[in-house]
Amino acid sequence: MANATKISPFAPKALPDVPLIEGVRFATVEAGIRYKDRTDLMLCLLDAGTVAAGVLTQSKTSSAPVLWCRESLAAGGKARALVVNSGNSNAFTGAKGRETVRVTVEAAAKAAGCTPQEVYVASTGVIGEPFDGAKIAAQNMPYEKAWGSGDTWDLLARTVFEQVYRRGFSWQSDTKAPKLDPAIIPYLNAHFQNAVYGEDSKNTAFLKNYVAEKGWPTISKVGERASGNAWLLVQHADHDPAFQLKALRLMEPLAAKGEVSKANYAYLYDRIMLKLSGKQRFGTQLSGCEGSEYKLRPLENE
Repeated sequence: MANATKISPFAPKALPDVPLIEGVRFATVEAGIRYKDRTDLMLCLLDAGTVAAGVLTQSKTSSAPVLWCRESLAAGGKARALVVNSGNSNAFTGAKGRETVRVTVEAAAKAAGCTPQEVYVASTGVIGEPFDGAKIAAQNMPYEKAWGSGDTWDLLARTVFEQVYRRGFSWQSDTKAPKLDPAIIPYLNAHFQNAVYGEDSKNTAFLKNYVAEKGWPTISKVGERASGNAWLLVQHADHDPAFQLKALRLMEPLAAKGEVSKANYAYLYDRIMLKLSGKQRFGTQLSGCEGSEYKLRPLENE
């Protein structure tokens, strides 16, 4: 096909199993700094004792983020957080740019429990166009109470690869994805299928060990997002139905107390009951599409 995108010869044959980096935690969010539906803001939290070093431009027209980082390095170089945004470089923005940096570092310092001087900022994107730092401060990037715990981060990180691989199945229907030769798609889907199974198997083993040692990860222990990630891991543990049923029993009383999402409990309940009885209670499960519509799978009262 003339408009098909060829796979780069430099593309890796397989993605490595990247280990977690001790003492460093990352999160991203869509802040709408310039474009919609783009992840454009990242927060990196660093454990206490981290020391920063940097090589900065010597330009007389350095951007506000560069000026801030230069001052922080000169003040001792301690680092507890790094905030990075795309869409706007905050360069040639004068006093408004410095105000954006101030708002940004104060919000990040509050989240990280550190001083503003321990927060570093980097921005990339359009030049000479000021933007309001409130766009960053208002995001409440996963600054959950439990965000700093290792358990929270383990759960937040566990879904990254399996979600990327699952998104790969919708490549053909994604209008933003490069167009591929249709002959490649079956091989690509086979790769994603194997990758998904591998990730689901590893994630199930991880969650089983976690639950055996610490119980189910509740909202009060690990935060809402991480607790939701635990549900997603067990939702995709179809190769281990016994563990799914065990998780459902653990989640039931916790859902009544608000310690796990009631919606997540309902999804898992229906998924399991369809396997056991062929019927669901909450109506969360749909079958493959007929034409352009999905069909609700059988309910208990039908």
